[in-house]
Amino acid sequence: MMREYFLELILDTIGRIFFIVISIFFVLGGAVNIGITGLVFALPFIVYLFYKLDYYGTFVKNITIIVLLIVCTFFLWDKPKNALIFPHLGAEIEVPAGWAYMRVSESTSHFLVPPERINYWKADMESDPDYILWLKVSEKSIIATMSRVDISYEMNLTRLNVVFKDSSGMLFSITPKDLIKAVTIGTIQSKGLKGVESFQSTWSQYLGNLMLWPSLPLFIFSE
Repeated sequence: MMREYFLELILDTIGRIFFIVISIFFVLGGAVNIGITGLVFALPFIVYLFYKLDYYGTFVKNITIIVLLIVCTFFLWDKPKNALIFPHLGAEIEVPAGWAYMRVSESTSHFLVPPERINYWKADMESDPDYILWLKVSEKSIIATMSRVDISYEMNLTRLNVVFKDSSGMLFSITPKDLIKAVTIGTIQSKGLKGVESFQSTWSQYLGNLMLWPSLPLFIFSE
């Protein structure tokens, strides 16, 4: 009887710790999630974590919650400038003369335009002058440093824009896809971004993907 009791106690402790750790991972996943749902799908795990921590008393519960709250706040606060989520912040680029930059309404940065796309955007500016305010072809190289990665949402899809700042404080932005392509073919020079395929850290991508758990039944039953 005693042996069975201790075995049951050990299994119960292991199970409790396992689900506490899993809950913490999902809470952290919500904190680093850059998707539109943010921390929403982590809320059930926060409630479950509080419930499981009741077993260990007030002190352990409060310490765990405080530490987790500090860590989550660190990730939730100003994500675009968080170097752990976007590890290439601070990388420098050199955009050669001949590229253009344009200003659109409701934007604080200037969108970089490769030479082959200039005429397209000029035509678009003529047809929609209220959206594209102006477009200018650069006569000299632009040297700027990555300062943040802007996150926006269109039709429930996450959109990223990599933002750079030059020595005068002027802001330039470009999509990750266009930047990766330009660095790969050499039209934009950057030692720090050579070979980069994603601007988000791999570990934060995996943790953030945990917030897709509500769609898990769709994947299971669609097989």
